[in-house]
Amino acid sequence: MKTKLFIFILLFIFSASTQCIAQHTNDTRGDHHDANIRLSRIGYKKSTDYTGNPYLNKEFQPGYIIRIDSCIYKDQKLRYNIYKDQIEFKSKETIQIVPGKDCTKSVRIGKKTFTYTNYIINGKNYFGILEQLTKGNCSLYYQHRVNFEEAVNYSGYKEAKPANFMNIKGKFFIQIDHNPIINIKNKKHLAMQFINHEKEIQKFIKTKKINLKMKEDLIKLVQYYNELIESSI
Repeated sequence: MKTKLFIFILLFIFSASTQCIAQHTNDTRGDHHDANIRLSRIGYKKSTDYTGNPYLNKEFQPGYIIRIDSCIYKDQKLRYNIYKDQIEFKSKETIQIVPGKDCTKSVRIGKKTFTYTNYIINGKNYFGILEQLTKGNCSLYYQHRVNFEEAVNYSGYKEAKPANFMNIKGKFFIQIDHNPIINIKNKKHLAMQFINHEKEIQKFIKTKKINLKMKEDLIKLVQYYNELIESSI
């Protein structure tokens, strides 16, 4: 009885958040800003219409949702649609979209934490979902990305190919203190963000041979910076 009541309350609150869903859908996300409109237009609804997978994990996983008002909804079945930049939850056989901007703060799926946030790429502001890799004076984030290739029809000299979702390299972001979340461009650009510790960071990058494309290397770098801050307090 308690479980049914909980699900009813959750669905009621999320249904009342229709405006939040619309706001999130209309926000831009780099080069995937028109994902929902595009998929709807081309009509790929069933998995047999395309190859590949738009989800981080196709199967729903256990997790919980933290709303802006700090309410926590535990024991949810969740999955992340990378292409649409939306997190879905499942209640019985019904699939709903977790409301985005001004509604949800973060979502935990399995061992991964996803945050709804503003971020900057090349000076432009965006809003979307980032995976939070570390948290502290400096926090590290990752943007998962999926590319969609439309179907190619047979034309005599072209081989027919089905539509395809393909995972592509994501983007790493950092946030220092309460400054904006920014995309990491290169080693020099990254070191410049660590005010008062730029030389130490440059040395660490060089001596440890930090590769900005490797998650493990960036986590080490961020942890090193956070240790520097803690030791100077």
